[in-house]
Amino acid sequence: RWTTVPPRAPYAARARIFRKGVGRPLEQTVTLQEFGGKGGNWDKRPSHMLGIRAESHGFRRAFPMELAGLYTPEDFETDSVDTSDAPWENAPVDQDWLTLIAEASDSEALAQIGARIAESEQGTDKIRAAYRARSAVLAAEANTEDADVVDEAAPDETPVEDATPQDAPPASASSMGPEPTQEEYEAAEAARFDAEHGGDS
Repeated sequence: RWTTVPPRAPYAARARIFRKGVGRPLEQTVTLQEFGGKGGNWDKRPSHMLGIRAESHGFRRAFPMELAGLYTPEDFETDSVDTSDAPWENAPVDQDWLTLIAEASDSEALAQIGARIAESEQGTDKIRAAYRARSAVLAAEANTEDADVVDEAAPDETPVEDATPQDAPPASASSMGPEPTQEEYEAAEAARFDAEHGGDS
């Protein structure tokens, strides 16, 4: 939501961030006097730049654990960011920013590259898009590494052995059939006795 002061310069920008389960949105308001910059995109697109500043500040407030220390290139294009002691202060102006962004190993290194881009005033829409894409990849990789650490810390599960011995003898054929009746049992015993003692009678 914009408030414009004649003739055209924006005075302030406000972002409302709605979170699931939270009844009221978080509001973040930034003023051009406090958060505005000079030169570069601030001279060309001040409303756009101020709006992004409101969004980035608001999201860092709404998600402090996830976004603490993460900044957009627009955040660095302000007079409030002091880079006078930065190691790239005397670096050459011409840089392959897309390559540097792609080679950033973590979010901190990427943020430093963002500051360098802002200092050089060479930021383009293509470079900004690459910066945001790399930032998303690094955040996803960090989350994956955290998940891997949790998995490695979990104890290994011991498989449960089969309760039935693998080398158990097979059941006998007699045990698999029906039980004989008393009459059948007595007849079988009598026949066996006659067979064994038939010669003595």
